[in-house]
Amino acid sequence: MRMPVVSGVAGGVGARTLALALGVGINPPGQHSACDVLVCRGTVHSVGLAERHVATVRRPVLLAVVVDGQGLPFAARAKLKMIAPHVAGMIKVPWVPRWREITDPYAEAARLASSTADEVPKHLRAYHATVMQLAHHLAATLSPAVTAAPAPALGAAPLSPAAPPARPPSHPFRTTAGGH
Repeated sequence: MRMPVVSGVAGGVGARTLALALGVGINPPGQHSACDVLVCRGTVHSVGLAERHVATVRRPVLLAVVVDGQGLPFAARAKLKMIAPHVAGMIKVPWVPRWREITDPYAEAARLASSTADEVPKHLRAYHATVMQLAHHLAATLSPAVTAAPAPALGAAPLSPAAPPARPPSHPFRTTAGGH
C-alpha cells in the first residue's frame, strides 16, 4: 500500500498537524498537487481555495474541514454542498484550542500516530477519533485488495464529527519511534 499524502489549501489550515497525526506525508501548502486528503478551514475563503484545488487537480480527494468552536458559517456550508459531488468524501476535523497555547503542538499531534484511544488525553479524544476514522478510510481506499469490507463511509454533507469507535482499532499508518 502506498503512503497517503495530505495537502493544505494554504499555510495554517491544519494540514501539517493532520499529516503528523496520521503519520503520513505532506505536500507544500497552497500548491495544486495531487493528494489523498485536502485540508481547509471552515471559512468561506478556505473552502473557496479547496474548490479551486479540486477543480484543478481533477482527482478525487477526501476533504478534511477544520472547524473551530464557532462552527461553519452558512456561506461555507453552502460552498461545501456545491463541492460535495466532486470529492470522495468530507470529514469535519475538530479544532484543538490547546494547540494555540503550547510551544510544540506538532509534537503532540505526532504522538497521536502511535497512540491508542486509551492513551489519548481528554482534550484530544475527538481529534484522535477523527484521525482514526480518516486513517481507516484511507487504508481501505488505498489497498482495496487487502480489505474485504468496503471503505468506511465519510459523509459528503452535512459534516459531522467522528464518533469514537466502540473498540479502538489499530492505526493503519502507525509510525515507529523516530518518525515517518
